[in-house]
Amino acid sequence: MPTPLKKKHAAGVGTREHGGCPATVGHLYGFGSTEEEYTLLVRGTSQRGRRAEGPFDHSTGKGYVEAKPGQYAGRQRGSHLVAFIVEATGGIASAGRAQCGLLTRRAEAPSARDRTAYGRARCSTRHFYLHHTRLITKAAVIHDAMGIREQVQGLRQRVCAAHAAASGWP
Repeated sequence: MPTPLKKKHAAGVGTREHGGCPATVGHLYGFGSTEEEYTLLVRGTSQRGRRAEGPFDHSTGKGYVEAKPGQYAGRQRGSHLVAFIVEATGGIASAGRAQCGLLTRRAEAPSARDRTAYGRARCSTRHFYLHHTRLITKAAVIHDAMGIREQVQGLRQRVCAAHAAASGWP
């Protein structure tokens, strides 16, 4: 799961031979450190510019990018691929939010039948977009918390084992 909290730095400079590469620019805008990287991983990219222009420069938007296939390069022709990127903090990238908006418009069409099981509480939302984006966000945050918990438990077990070995316990 993408996390904006991972300490990393990528200048996005690239090389003359292969062109530009993703940059970590999360300090400039939301999803700046995850969206470009994961979109390229899933969708890939087509060639942009010419090698003579040098590597792609994120500040000017000009330069060369080598064509790279994504993980879904061999998918069936005519299918529509949406890179639905959700960060560990629960943020949904723009392509995912746009897809949820499209599905909301389809669900609200007069001929559509929305079979979503909304909450029974009086304060529960009955709006398709809010209901589904909240569930997606909740799942991401809970999954990340479970991963943190597993890491803490593993660390605790290693510390206890080291302490037991040092004190001579069998």
